[in-house]
Amino acid sequence: MKFGEERTGKRGVISVGKPAGYDLPADPQRSKELTRGAKFTITVRNTAKKALEASAFTFAATTNGAASVSITDAGKGIGDKLPADVLPGADRTFAFVVALPANPAEVTVKVAYQGANPLYWTGTA
Repeated sequence: MKFGEERTGKRGVISVGKPAGYDLPADPQRSKELTRGAKFTITVRNTAKKALEASAFTFAATTNGAASVSITDAGKGIGDKLPADVLPGADRTFAFVVALPANPAEVTVKVAYQGANPLYWTGTA
């Protein structure tokens, strides 16, 4: 799927928004080639009658086919996990940020829910 598209499943709807620029915090451990960030807003909407446990979801990304470096900042709501369970009829949104090289790169965001096939969103960022 392309960034910005929604995917409806048995238990809800998931979307990964189009990437927005993000200023990376200083990190001496991060490769010097990774000079910019891309922020993806991920939303999980629960249409089931049971809560969706946050721990049942996993989020990951690749950049040009290799594992991406993700950025976490709990104070800004940025991470690679849902912040809390998604109650019936509710939405849960968080920011997923990856570090990218200076040149445009193909990014794939993978969203997996326990026991279901993973979903992929791909595009250039």
